[in-house]
Amino acid sequence: MSIRKILEDAVKAKASDIFIVSGAKLGYRIAGKITQEGEKIIMPADAKKYIDEIFELANLPKTY
Repeated sequence: MSIRKILEDAVKAKASDIFIVSGAKLGYRIAGKITQEGEKIIMPADAKKYIDEIFELANLPKTY
């Protein structure tokens, strides 16, 4: 899954927050409640990939 798809799903669900946490499922805060999506556990490499994609979308240099 790409960060663009995650963002699109968040907008469709009217999520106020997205939680990308290594060792957990992808999470959204929708109407004040945190929900986890899918069965896939986010691994550290996945989290890094998502954060790298966010920096690319924002056209920002990676600072880590």
